[in-house]
Amino acid sequence: MMLLGLNTEQSFQSVLALIMEEQYRPSCEHPANFMLITGDIAQTPSGQTYRHFFDTIESLQCPFAWLEGNHDQLELDDEPPYHNVIELGTDWLILLLNSTARHQTQGFLGHDELIWLERQLANYPARHVIIAMHHHPLPVHSEWLDAFGLTNAEAFWQLIDQHPQVRAIVHGHVHQAFEAKRHTVHVYACPSTCIQFLPRSKTFLIDSCPPGYRWYDLYPDGTITSQVSRLKELPGGIDFTAAGY
Repeated sequence: MMLLGLNTEQSFQSVLALIMEEQYRPSCEHPANFMLITGDIAQTPSGQTYRHFFDTIESLQCPFAWLEGNHDQLELDDEPPYHNVIELGTDWLILLLNSTARHQTQGFLGHDELIWLERQLANYPARHVIIAMHHHPLPVHSEWLDAFGLTNAEAFWQLIDQHPQVRAIVHGHVHQAFEAKRHTVHVYACPSTCIQFLPRSKTFLIDSCPPGYRWYDLYPDGTITSQVSRLKELPGGIDFTAAGY
């Protein structure tokens, strides 16, 4: 599929190849042991698109989890199992939240979702916790994008503030690398496998950074290190004059 002149299938496959080269090559001393996909799997949802996506990811033979984004409408009979509690060894835990509201671009965590999160955090007081969602719970300082973030972020952070084992929040949605820290909690956004949005832009603008992914190293003491890795070249054909998509 094409998006603003970019062949999204080709860029997706190129980023996967980069992940496999950097994280799963035979000579890799510490190969990655988990992959997290933070939503917006398809711009134009269709059963064929999602089946292709999941077949591709499963063929890598790497454990993975996925989140639904605001562009996604997953209603498949053969949809892969969705797990929202991911245990990584004995020290770390990933909790997956659904921040999407049907037919809405902005995010929202419903009452049941927040109650579930509170229950899980109470159940795992000794684990270092990463919370993953699609929408951003902190401003990324792009006026147009921040209008479509997590609309009840204040309620979310009030809950997080009561649980010091939460080490990081990771999210997608913003099509750019972003890092921030709120008190002791790191917040990370990953680049997209297709077009990138220009950081700190008042209006919609496309960035010239190539597609990529973010990787994390997690340590037993709760320390996190993270960096972004990108394709060496920007795919051709992108319409930088586009005012939206």
